[in-house]
Amino acid sequence: MEASGHGCCYGYRRRGEMHMSDAGRPADGVVLSAVRAALLSYPGVRDAEAASIPELTVRPVAAVVTDDFVSGPELRRHIVDKLGEGNAPDLVAILPELPRTAERELDLATLRGQLAAAPTVYRYLRPRSAVERRLAEMWGVLFGLPDVGARDDFLELGGDSLSATSVLTEVEAAYGVSVSLADLFELATIERLAADIDSRRSEKE
Repeated sequence: MEASGHGCCYGYRRRGEMHMSDAGRPADGVVLSAVRAALLSYPGVRDAEAASIPELTVRPVAAVVTDDFVSGPELRRHIVDKLGEGNAPDLVAILPELPRTAERELDLATLRGQLAAAPTVYRYLRPRSAVERRLAEMWGVLFGLPDVGARDDFLELGGDSLSATSVLTEVEAAYGVSVSLADLFELATIERLAADIDSRRSEKE
């Protein structure tokens, strides 16, 4: 395994794994084709495209049409498993249909508008603060996931009352604050839970 840098478009890659430029340039056609193939291999995905939209992210943007319920985090983790973290999209849009031109090519201009308006766009956000990173580790161990985003939803990941109790016990042990079950379900994401923990710790000081 080789280190390939840090930040939004860097990570670790296995030797021989496809990866984006170390300069952070957008993914090329080979990577986009591989991402599209990985998306289409996921059960329930009927149509998919991977596009490069540098003004949004240097990573591939994934757009899919599904026949069954599929979540953005599930699709992203599937691509990580297939192609490695370095090629995983930070943005996954689940749409009723993909916008296409008369030649059946992806209509990028229309897609940009849909990404700005669609409520079913999942944007992966890496944990930033120490609390967010610790919570991501907790959730990762709990759900058997290698890469939990700061805006991933606890319930969508498979959380329930039993797993929530385990998280809250760890939170109290690690930070000395007590968060209720109802609060965890309402806060839902690592980003919001971490902010709540920081606020409670500040109040105690």
